[in-house]
Amino acid sequence: MKHWIIFMMIITFSTLSYAQKEDLDAAQKGFVNTTQAGKIFQVQLQPTSKELHLFITGLDSGKVKWDETTVEASFGMGKNKKVLIAEKVKDPETGKPYYRLRNLENNPENLNLNIRSGGSTESFSFPRQQ
Repeated sequence: MKHWIIFMMIITFSTLSYAQKEDLDAAQKGFVNTTQAGKIFQVQLQPTSKELHLFITGLDSGKVKWDETTVEASFGMGKNKKVLIAEKVKDPETGKPYYRLRNLENNPENLNLNIRSGGSTESFSFPRQQ
């Protein structure tokens, strides 16, 4: 009996450690966790219920400097272009820097990113999931 209780406790805790951390509500709003790599940058998109988190790294170490990196994010193009606020933030748990995109509305357009670091610029487009 004692072994059975210990076995059940191990199963319960191991199941909880693999609990789902992705926000399903965010995925229903049009974005899912995804990563794109360009020639200079790698961008990881992580949706939350009210905002998007962008984790940016350089493909070659040393080419991307966090203090010099800027992100221009928008939906649409031309007259219909809606610019989003990209705020630099550090994750309190891991200390890993990322950009937080706010003012997300149910916009059917793709998310367009323009990333600059030093003299390097690269563009990315994340399609909305249906």
